[in-house]
Amino acid sequence: MILNRNKLTISRVIRRNTGLRGYHPKQAQRLTDQHKDDKTCSRIGDKVWATVVHLTRQEWKVSLWLKAEHSVRFSHSIDEHPAIVDTRYRFGDWELDTTVCKGYQQAIFSLTSLTERKSHYTLIHNIKRKTAADVSKAIIRLLLLLGDHVKTLTSSNGKEFAKHKTISQTRNADFYFSHPYASW
Repeated sequence: MILNRNKLTISRVIRRNTGLRGYHPKQAQRLTDQHKDDKTCSRIGDKVWATVVHLTRQEWKVSLWLKAEHSVRFSHSIDEHPAIVDTRYRFGDWELDTTVCKGYQQAIFSLTSLTERKSHYTLIHNIKRKTAADVSKAIIRLLLLLGDHVKTLTSSNGKEFAKHKTISQTRNADFYFSHPYASW
């Protein structure tokens, strides 16, 4: 009989469900069903789901509501940045990013990075949490090192860049956001 499962998976199931009297298929099925039920917990709270159901019934654009209520309001799209930024001809156009890293002994930490588009010169700053406050402080510290070598800043649409206006005012630079789920 072909089960369409990896041999290691089958071996593990048999090992888990074999007792002194041999393999117990009913026990295996019960544990599998219980495991599935445990994994189906929702990441979205009941209150948000209730609002989504309510808006869906009213034929609203749920995604627009979620973006308005739970996301950052972005000012400039990447489509609006000067054409010279795409040519990588000048120094001073920076890309911003954050990374969550798993470190030594399972410690988790985050990094904020600024990469200059022409030279690929990169500045990295360690942050405690990937919050808008921590990210903006780190970026401002890094920007202070650059003097007048900041013309544009481009980032993803993450919530960690919610304080983009504060960041751009520090160096009087224009701040642009990439399209969601797209590398720029």
